[in-house]
Amino acid sequence: MFSFPQTNASLYAIDVDIVKLSLTELDHLRDLNVMLFKEERLITRYDQPDMMALLLKIDGIRAGFKIGYGREDGVFYSAKGGIMPAFRRKGYARKLMIHMMQQAWQAGYQTFRYDTFPKHYREMLLFGLKDGFEVTNTEYYARMNDFRIELSVSIPDYLLRVSEDRASDGAETQELH
Repeated sequence: MFSFPQTNASLYAIDVDIVKLSLTELDHLRDLNVMLFKEERLITRYDQPDMMALLLKIDGIRAGFKIGYGREDGVFYSAKGGIMPAFRRKGYARKLMIHMMQQAWQAGYQTFRYDTFPKHYREMLLFGLKDGFEVTNTEYYARMNDFRIELSVSIPDYLLRVSEDRASDGAETQELH
């Protein structure tokens, strides 16, 4: 069986841009949402505190998004997000999450939380567990015929760990626009 040689992604100039959108710019996400989640609705309510919508662009192509907002007790909730299939498994979901966490931390939030349905989005459950999130709640949703699993992490602890991991790997840190 033939396989392509592994390449070092740092050899290629890839323009990765994370753009913070205003509420009036959310239409930039609707077609991505339909392709990823097969639904028109981005989230249920837009009147949440510290609403944040991030658009991931790679070489000018809209490649993914993340939407979140503040909750009580210093919790920032990531309500929805996804990466287009062609760009998955390259670390972009993590870059989006880190970017959102940094902004949430600057706004005064201590905890980052999201939930997932493992029958439908197994990768998000594995992603969170692998990245040090803890399961903080589970409940069955008959409408989805699945369990909703809530995962949480301390924002400062996570960001410190990420920065230490980058430093110990000798990885070059590149600022995202």
